[in-house]
Amino acid sequence: MKMDTFEAGPLFDSLQNFREDVKEGGLGPNADLVERFARVIPEVRQDFEQATRFLLLYSRKSEATFNRFRNEIERFLIWSWSSPGKSVIQLKRADIENYINLCWSPPPAWINTQVVPRFVLVNGRRSANRDWRPFTFKVPKGQRKMAYERGQDINIDVKQYQIGQSTLLSIFTALNVFFKDLLLEEYAETNLIPITKKRCPYLIKQAGAVEVQRFSELQWNFILETATIMANSDPKFERHLFLIALLKTLYLRISELAIRLSPVTGDPEWIPVMEHFWTKDGYWYLKVFGKGRKASSVTVPDTLLPYIKRYREHLNVFGLPAQGEKMPIIGKIKGKGAMTARQLTRLVQEVFDTAVKRMQDEGFFDEANDLRNATTHWLRHTGASQDIDSRPLKHLADDLRHASMGTTDKIYIQSDLRERSESGKRRKV
Repeated sequence: MKMDTFEAGPLFDSLQNFREDVKEGGLGPNADLVERFARVIPEVRQDFEQATRFLLLYSRKSEATFNRFRNEIERFLIWSWSSPGKSVIQLKRADIENYINLCWSPPPAWINTQVVPRFVLVNGRRSANRDWRPFTFKVPKGQRKMAYERGQDINIDVKQYQIGQSTLLSIFTALNVFFKDLLLEEYAETNLIPITKKRCPYLIKQAGAVEVQRFSELQWNFILETATIMANSDPKFERHLFLIALLKTLYLRISELAIRLSPVTGDPEWIPVMEHFWTKDGYWYLKVFGKGRKASSVTVPDTLLPYIKRYREHLNVFGLPAQGEKMPIIGKIKGKGAMTARQLTRLVQEVFDTAVKRMQDEGFFDEANDLRNATTHWLRHTGASQDIDSRPLKHLADDLRHASMGTTDKIYIQSDLRERSESGKRRKV
């Protein structure tokens, strides 16, 4: 296949459909593509079977883990069979380097400008979506919002597409894990990924601290004030205020307040409910089911208790939470039950969008533009960054659910770029 065209398609479907395909024992909905490559490269079928086994193994952790590995392994297989025309176990180091070159700056024919489904229904059967591509050029959120507000079209030049450092590292990580697995299965005889990564000209070693994305004091004040104004004006925004306060004050990930479904059965695995707030010796805690499928408790400061009481009063439940309360911490207005991470993200985004408008109205244009690109995770980083000087490192690391204090130190303790820039600005010649 020429790189200036794309004549392949996706190999693996969503997690649920993928598992069904495995049970049926076939090559999935795009079997014709696999067979087409296999006619030229006999080992293609074995490549596909090994990749299927690998993805099935890692799908047991979570759907997010499955999606991450699926995207990288699928793209790698398509390229290997298409460009050098080899099985993955026949690749040389120069081939891997060529693949990294392609990922760093993909040919336009391999890039999509919008997210599309991998497979679509045609006459009741799943078929590969002809519009799908291995890479997707995502326009920054702030740029999209600005264009929408101005009623402008977004002009996308796919030739400007280039992956970032974190994406490049993710590619190396996924491929390294894949080849380690192939070695254990005695399918591959060598793993060339580490040496390729070591000599990669695109990777940049970061010196000093990693700059975390967080809100300035001005931005955070606007966000909290905006959420409060919204809640005071309309009770439907009480959830928004409570959610914002929880995420920032307790350093929570959005997924830790959302219903979590089992990656195996699809049934609810964890539902954050009010009784997960608990107290002992006058101190309050929140039990969370976090990253790595680990349950732990986060300390709850006294300053958050009024926000908890306010939200519960809105629900006509008074006082602080008690054991036996099974209502979701943040539930749906229409219908019953807890909310998904995507639904909770929309609530946060409503507050961010309103705060941007307020900041613009008051003349804070630069801060407002920066806020356009914010994600829910900025709230977690902001809370930790503000508390780093007032709490022992071990305490902060435990509430952040970091595996070691070294992680906390690396992210929050070392020289902060914003503060360093401010002090550097005042230097004299």
